[in-house]
Amino acid sequence: MQTSFGLSNRADVTAIRNRHVSAFLVAMALFGMLNLFLGYKDSVGPFTKLSLDAVHFDFSGTESSVEKLSFAPNLVLAGSSLFLYPMWRIDKSDGANAVDSNHYHYAKSLDRQFAKRNVAVTTYSLATGGAMMSDSYLLLVHYLRKHHPAPQYVILDCAPRSFYDSGMFEPDATSVFQWCFNPTDFLLLGHEYLPSLSMKLNYWGCKLCFMYQHRRSLSENIVHGSFKPTWKSDFNPLGSFQAESQKSTDPKVKSVSPIVNDIGAGTPARFEYSLQDYKGRYFLINLYQMEKQLHFLKQITSLCASHNIKLIVVNMPLTHENLSLLPDGFYDDFKRVVKASISGNAVYVDLNEKLSWPKSLYSDSVHLNDQGAEVLNEKVVDAVAGDRTVPIEKK
Repeated sequence: MQTSFGLSNRADVTAIRNRHVSAFLVAMALFGMLNLFLGYKDSVGPFTKLSLDAVHFDFSGTESSVEKLSFAPNLVLAGSSLFLYPMWRIDKSDGANAVDSNHYHYAKSLDRQFAKRNVAVTTYSLATGGAMMSDSYLLLVHYLRKHHPAPQYVILDCAPRSFYDSGMFEPDATSVFQWCFNPTDFLLLGHEYLPSLSMKLNYWGCKLCFMYQHRRSLSENIVHGSFKPTWKSDFNPLGSFQAESQKSTDPKVKSVSPIVNDIGAGTPARFEYSLQDYKGRYFLINLYQMEKQLHFLKQITSLCASHNIKLIVVNMPLTHENLSLLPDGFYDDFKRVVKASISGNAVYVDLNEKLSWPKSLYSDSVHLNDQGAEVLNEKVVDAVAGDRTVPIEKK
């Protein structure tokens, strides 16, 4: 009885264990298949925030549109929409064909401004909407790694938002990082972007598991689809202009409505919306959090120096109303710290120091319109022409 009972018990335990193992393997297989299916669906018709951002901000086009140029660029713009938007605005008025600024990677008006001084320049823009210094560094690394000829100049835009955003405390939290950072970058730049073991493990968890990487956007989609709550972010004071967002004819972005960032440009509603947006972005702004992005600014200077590229850092003009959102004394400290961090390694041009930029030159509280872009182009040309260390080709 005991022996029989013992044998029977061991057999039952083994059978139960085998069933559990089989169930686990089946569950893992189903989970893997679900991840592959969701990844395929997201690539065909983007529905996660990361994929939508990649389409909206044209990350792939930012890195590949340079191939369309007849000549290798000898001047590259880097940074954020502070460069991207005004260059598109002024070229759009001159016939540039792009659905919005995020899908435009040139600066023909700037080239023509140089031509007026009998200087041949071909400009390419690596600037992306919402980019931080860590993003600009990553995109420059990718650009040079692809064996494009190193430009003679890199012009980098600079503003407090380039170093701090309340929603992105770490360099690996940006959309540019999450979309563009690849295994090669992990080997070469992992110590820069992912200094801790937990950050490295999180990176590979995101790479290997679709549902883990997109857990936040998937949960929001499920909640929104099930209960249809009204999010605060759904409120848009520019709603009367939204019909323009359906005008895209670009086949590359037809699967998702583009962000047409010219909606309501120059209107009081657009200006107020911008101020509210930056009030959130500047929340708890401080130099301590900015240290990480200042490190990447220094990395940009080192990268340019290693390729014999002259770097010009342009402190971009902002409206008085936008600057008033910053803590007292912060902006002066910010400029002092940035200038000191690149001293001797790059040219620093402060467009907010003595120049007067009336509101008529802005589309909102930070982005210049086409008239503002004309003034900006003149100042960029002055900065390059005033630097005699790297002469650019004469016609």
